Amino acid sequence: MSGPSESHPINIPANQIIAPASPITYRVVAESGPTAEHINRIADFVEARIDEQFTGDHAARHWGKDPVSRSLRGLLRAVQEMRSRSVLAERDEPDLAIAVTLAMAFAWGELASIAQEWADHPDYLPEFALLAHQLGTEAP
Repeated sequence: MSGPSESHPINIPANQIIAPASPITYRVVAESGPTAEHINRIADFVEARIDEQFTGDHAARHWGKDPVSRSLRGLLRAVQEMRSRSVLAERDEPDLAIAVTLAMAFAWGELASIAQEWADHPDYLPEFALLAHQLGTEAP
């Protein structure tokens, strides 16, 4: 049986290290990825774009039952749900490190795909176009 070993290296992105969890299994520990600050910054951006739709003549849509209002409220709830993942970053439990890393990366990916719709907006930040593993551990 052949597996990862010193004589048969496996391909790992440069921003990650691999640590043996046992003689048979390995776990990947990310050295970079989205932080709570990253998640909150992109969620703020997307929520502001959604809120813009609820102003002026369309303010009543915030509570309306028309399809557009329902869609916007659903999108807003999805963004808020992804934002809630940022609290996971505060957990310092080694057993949950992989789950937290994956949850944060997933939240970033979902929010970045929504934010991309406003890539031409003046408040759109270049970091919003990055993949989760391309983000540094320090927020700008």
